[in-house]
Amino acid sequence: MSRHAGGPGGAAGDGLSALAARAGLQECWTDAAGAARRVSPDTLRALLRSMGLPCATAADIRDSRAAVEAPAIPGLPALRVGRAGGRLFLPGLPPGDCLLEAEGGGAPPHAVRLAGGPSGAWLRAPLQPGYYRLLPRGGEPVRLAIAPRGADTVAGRMIGRGDRLWGAMAQIYSLRSAGGDPRRPPGDTATSARSGGWRSSLPGKARTP
Repeated sequence: MSRHAGGPGGAAGDGLSALAARAGLQECWTDAAGAARRVSPDTLRALLRSMGLPCATAADIRDSRAAVEAPAIPGLPALRVGRAGGRLFLPGLPPGDCLLEAEGGGAPPHAVRLAGGPSGAWLRAPLQPGYYRLLPRGGEPVRLAIAPRGADTVAGRMIGRGDRLWGAMAQIYSLRSAGGDPRRPPGDTATSARSGGWRSSLPGKARTP
């Protein structure tokens, strides 16, 4: 999917497209078949409302645009996102000792140290992805979301291999049994299991995750 060229005014008009863009919504794109697509104004309004940005009238859009463009309140956001093993910058916190605990239990909180630098305090993120709580001494807890360092990719699997990779996939709820009971819902477990047998009959090495 790639972004489709199109001005922010678009079909929505009345500043709706400009507000959606400022809120981080992508209104226009090109699908896998190369066709230009555009999100409908009603869908944009529903998404903006769910984000707490009223947009029913021109006045609503003007006020929501002002709210989106208002300067951020100083301090740490409620959630900080980092990558496993990487540096997680925590501006606003002083360097020093803190406690770090994994959400969901399983291990007691352990001591970590915030290092100092030109950009403020930073923490070496845990190696295990997941959610954590950082407990600064004398400060409010900070929630951390630690993402994996990287994801397995087709390009990565092809490095050093002489053969080409391929795959077959199907959305479970789109599966239907040939000659089956029409009253049965699509994508039931029996149909899913039979689709695994079909995939295993294809040439090459098939694997069902």
